[in-house]
Amino acid sequence: MDKQTQILRLVQELEDELDQFPLSSVIRSHAELTEQALDAWSDRLRDIGHPGRKFWDQPAELMYDEAGVLLGAMFVLIQAAITETVSIVKRIYELNGQKINKNAVMSLEADLDSRSSLSYVAIANGAANFYTHALRSTSK
Repeated sequence: MDKQTQILRLVQELEDELDQFPLSSVIRSHAELTEQALDAWSDRLRDIGHPGRKFWDQPAELMYDEAGVLLGAMFVLIQAAITETVSIVKRIYELNGQKINKNAVMSLEADLDSRSSLSYVAIANGAANFYTHALRSTSK
């Protein structure tokens, strides 16, 4: 297969909605579950008089942890899409005899956060890394 055909196939892979839809659908579902968990947690805190965290009861702690796990899982799902996209874009660059690193790919045509100058893609990827490393450290 010639280089041009390979590049066209890689671009089609990036644009394939059938590949992206299942992941976005699951992320949307996680977002709804996270919102529900946060609402339940907020209701629980209201019911016990909005004490400082030191005085939360066990149900409030568990609800808070549930929302955190859901949010972290959502970032990990987003990271899966980022990783796949970065891999494809890097391959396109390689086929054109160029090199590009992961951070540069995550900044291509990306909106930047004005406070950090990082792309939102890089921030989401970093949040997923933080979550997975935090999860590993708590499971030891």
